[in-house]
Amino acid sequence: MKKVLVKEYQIQMSEKRFPAKGIKACLIPSYNFETGKRDGYYARIYDEDCDFKDYLLTHDDIEIEILDNSAEFIETEDGGMYLDYSLEALRGE
Repeated sequence: MKKVLVKEYQIQMSEKRFPAKGIKACLIPSYNFETGKRDGYYARIYDEDCDFKDYLLTHDDIEIEILDNSAEFIETEDGGMYLDYSLEALRGE
């Protein structure tokens, strides 16, 4: 299999690529079950049959638009900053 070095990355010549712009995806955390901690994220893309593929998120600086009504940004007094479920979503409203 032929490999090409592009911007310090090895690209497999047999890989399939398609533009990501405009694709709707869900962010899914990946877990390290040995440590019990999150260690990254996947972009999950569903097809018309509700089957999905998970793509490991390796892009360092990607723009996203949040469309989920159950999400809120949270800033705590101790300086913590989170994107999590809204209180209404947690209460099942």
